[in-house]
Amino acid sequence: MSINSRAGLGLALLDYFNGDTSATIIVHDELGQKHERPVSLFFREPTEFPVWEQEALALCRGRILDIGACVGRHSLLLQERGFSVCAVEIVPQCVEIMKRRGVEDAHCADILAFRAEPFDTVLCLMNGVTVAGSLANLEPFLTHVRELTNPGGQLLIDSTDVRELSEVSALLERNAQAGRYVGEMEVWIEYKNTKGEPFKELFVDPHLLSEAAIKTGWTCQIILREKEGRYLAQLSAGEAS
Repeated sequence: MSINSRAGLGLALLDYFNGDTSATIIVHDELGQKHERPVSLFFREPTEFPVWEQEALALCRGRILDIGACVGRHSLLLQERGFSVCAVEIVPQCVEIMKRRGVEDAHCADILAFRAEPFDTVLCLMNGVTVAGSLANLEPFLTHVRELTNPGGQLLIDSTDVRELSEVSALLERNAQAGRYVGEMEVWIEYKNTKGEPFKELFVDPHLLSEAAIKTGWTCQIILREKEGRYLAQLSAGEAS
């Protein structure tokens, strides 16, 4: 994805942080649907986190890498719990906000180009699988994250099995005609009547995630399933031989 594709989100987040609590983005998809998203969702307090995020945060241990950290709500909570946390985000305004909120180690980078000493826990939430962008990029993404993870470490990541969504027939038909995996979709973000460039979102079903995990040196366990296909997975890296 290009940074320009998320520019509207970055500007909306910065406006909200600077006092415009009414800031709202509109997410358009290739099916012609549009959904309003209040920016306040990205600033939720820990008591408002969905259950799969609470579960993932409870499983965190050791030195932590927070991928796609957005405005740092998970990183800040983990810091408060005494963990060493490194936050990575591709949107510059998010990194600015994180630093101003007190995230101690925040980097503006594409995760696939990011290098660091290995971590014990890698956290990738808010449909973390979408960082890969497409099904073809899922295994390279998991391979790279495996290189960033210590032996015995873990990747905590969430996604959605879109086949369980209540309204998915149009997406199934469109992707079947295009020869694409059902969980791939192009979206656009609009803010203040300006649309950003399209970017790809990826939603992976648990079976496919498990297959990709095994091929790239992980084992995979589904920790939690929610309605409408949402789930949390724990990928584990093997111990050093």
